[in-house]
Amino acid sequence: MDQLFLKILGMSMTASVVTAVVILLRLMLKKAPKIFSYLLWAAVFFRLLCPFEINLPKAPVTPVSVEITNEIPQSESVSGNYGSMAFSHGTVHIYSDPSQHKTYIAAVAASLTWICGMTAMAVYGTVSYIKLKRMLKGSERCEGNVFTSDRISNAFIIGIFRPRIYIPSGFDDSKKAFILKHESVHLKRGDHIVKLIMFAALCIHWFNPLVWLAFYLMNMDCEMSCDEKVVKLLGEEKLQAKQDIVLAALLNEFWCDYLDYTAYLREGIHLT
Repeated sequence: MDQLFLKILGMSMTASVVTAVVILLRLMLKKAPKIFSYLLWAAVFFRLLCPFEINLPKAPVTPVSVEITNEIPQSESVSGNYGSMAFSHGTVHIYSDPSQHKTYIAAVAASLTWICGMTAMAVYGTVSYIKLKRMLKGSERCEGNVFTSDRISNAFIIGIFRPRIYIPSGFDDSKKAFILKHESVHLKRGDHIVKLIMFAALCIHWFNPLVWLAFYLMNMDCEMSCDEKVVKLLGEEKLQAKQDIVLAALLNEFWCDYLDYTAYLREGIHLT
């Protein structure tokens, strides 16, 4: 298990470097369409989830001459990872290295901590998803896969094989049209599945703060690129009206609820 954790740790360190590069590229593409910044994050999350590495050609090894003899030495020692063995006059002497044992114990403890954290993230996400599904019972169908509920405050998509769009009750037809178009773009691009993959990577690499930053920034780029697409579909003259509808709801809740983990998880996976 400690070998698996070391593998994950190596992947996370490499992804941290890629994250730093993507952040710099985002600054360079500040005036470019946000879809390009959104696509850049694919490299980060691919490295977080893909265990394979590209083997680069190694430098040639200089051959070493070996002399073979039939003489048996009186004393010979062999060193291992966690100690050494010495052979002398037919007797085997084993010597342990305390520092190696401490390293092994630290590796096991780190592996167990990683497993506990990953399990806690997965359990919390599953419980939050179940609670959200229960809260959506009694929602009214508007049309097709679009539902309204008076128990939610933001629109979102939930489901993988049969995704549904949920919209808060109380919006008039014009406001509902803006929000529905926004969620339809998310659904067409498969953003709800992308966010689920993002959360899976976050569960595995929960110990890396740069992964949390990448999760947050990728979600922002996802939303902004979706907004740009909606603006192109609806027309530039309707941009201000859309901002009044969508941004007002987001700003009212973002700073109050986003630091709460349940709200954060709900915003990150289900809410768009």
